[in-house]
Amino acid sequence: MKRKLTFALAMTCLVAAPFAAVAQAPAAKGLLEVVPGEAWGLVSVRSLAEFDKKVTNLAMEINAPMAGMSMLAMAKGHLGLLAGVNDEGSLGVVVMPAETAEAVSQSLAILVPVSGYTDLLSMLSPEDAGDGISKILFMGNETYAAEKSGYAVLGPSPELVKTILQGKSSLSSQMTAHEQKRWAQDDFAAWGHLSALTASPVWSAIAEPMNATGMDLAMLEDFKSAGLSVRLGAEGITFGYYVGAKQGTAMASALNDLKVPSNSLLTGLPAEEFAFAMGKASNKAASELGGKILEQIFAALAQQPEAPPFVAKLQPVITEMITSLRTVSFGVNGLAEGADGTMAVTCVIGVDGGAEQFLSQFGQLFDELKAGMATDEAPGLDDFVHYIPKAEGDASHLKFHPAAMGADEADVTKMTQLLGKDVALVRMSPAGAEHVVVTVGGGAAHLDNVVGLVQGGKSPLTEHAEVKAVASMLPAGRFFEGYLSPNGVMKLAGAIAKATDGGALPNLPPVEKPVAMYSAIVPQGGAQTDILIPMDLIKALMQMAMAGMGGGPAGPGEPVGTEPPPM
Repeated sequence: MKRKLTFALAMTCLVAAPFAAVAQAPAAKGLLEVVPGEAWGLVSVRSLAEFDKKVTNLAMEINAPMAGMSMLAMAKGHLGLLAGVNDEGSLGVVVMPAETAEAVSQSLAILVPVSGYTDLLSMLSPEDAGDGISKILFMGNETYAAEKSGYAVLGPSPELVKTILQGKSSLSSQMTAHEQKRWAQDDFAAWGHLSALTASPVWSAIAEPMNATGMDLAMLEDFKSAGLSVRLGAEGITFGYYVGAKQGTAMASALNDLKVPSNSLLTGLPAEEFAFAMGKASNKAASELGGKILEQIFAALAQQPEAPPFVAKLQPVITEMITSLRTVSFGVNGLAEGADGTMAVTCVIGVDGGAEQFLSQFGQLFDELKAGMATDEAPGLDDFVHYIPKAEGDASHLKFHPAAMGADEADVTKMTQLLGKDVALVRMSPAGAEHVVVTVGGGAAHLDNVVGLVQGGKSPLTEHAEVKAVASMLPAGRFFEGYLSPNGVMKLAGAIAKATDGGALPNLPPVEKPVAMYSAIVPQGGAQTDILIPMDLIKALMQMAMAGMGGGPAGPGEPVGTEPPPM
């Protein structure tokens, strides 16, 4: 067991070392050709030298500790790979098929790009093991090695190394064009062949106990592959996630048939003092898929010994509401001086079936919940919250009672400062035939403003300077987008601290761009999600951290190497 863990730890250190730490990398596709097509997964640094330069540049840009030091050189020294490594090549850790979960650690191999295979082995005490395979000492661990197409294949057994050497197909044959393109662009990537994993005995051993609890994992078998990635660039850091569905499955239909609406995903969200905003489009297939997932969750809950009987009654109503969703936008804003409260939360829901029907279903849901919770021994739902249909014109109210929930007079005063004189009141109103607006804070004036924006088809947030600063970096055809404004968050946090007598907050230097995120459909039943962290936010956070440690504001260093390509 110690040997298994040591080898796995060595591979983890080798791949992660550049993180602890620009020419175009030539070997990204070469690695995909070397890895056998039956592999379950691959983790890779696309170009060791390029990634090392990017990490060094980033560290110097933000004046991080140990800036200017090569993490690649340190890692190679620590691992004993002092000669024969091709720094321009791609490093990979491959996961080959295993019969049991316990055997997975013995199915991991490292692929090291080499400029001189013999030179690399000479540092690792090689012994001939036959069939072109050598036994070496790697990180104090008995390991086996062989050369394949410019890579040293290192594995815990000669059988595993031989399997990789004899692989007839390549991993690239299992990837879509989009996956291969991203692999060649991103600096760090992890890819999993989910369809191969879910067809294996290992998956059966994982899924059967979960299925016994009522949580059916069969839906995960609709996935063909998934990937994670990191890309460093002059504009900042991009974290990516990809999922691909098997053709002909419900998941693929949900992705392939999704039509992005022509109007903005941020319809109805106000732009003033925005801290966070997001919008998402869906379709019937995707919403029905969400409903099926919800059914499984309720089925699992119903099997719990202490599950109340009314849980089963809630499921059909909630499922029907979920399957009717077509668009959702959500935002958190600070309010202007003199407004009713300090902040407001806004949600605009586009529904198939009509706004009035959706609100009626919510009332039915509340009644089922209230009836199910009614007992002689404990307070009922009415003691904590009331639902009042058409309480204010077309607007319904969900009114919470803070005192019944344990809030004292001081707490209520603070809540009033935050959410306005209505304190804990949720307003819900139709906005035309197909939209429902839900607001908390800002009073009736905020609700009326948002209803007017929705009815007019307006999305003022799209014209906000921060949103416009990153909009050009996001792809067309996205079905999800979101923005987190550091400036807005800090301003809102300061207003909340003031309203609630909180302490002083650290000072974050102003940033020009928000954190941006999006999801977009890609061909062959896939979806790509990226989160973009802007460079000026990274710098600002480092400056704030340095100031907090008494180091004063941090200034940029002098980048080294060639300029990284734009994201």
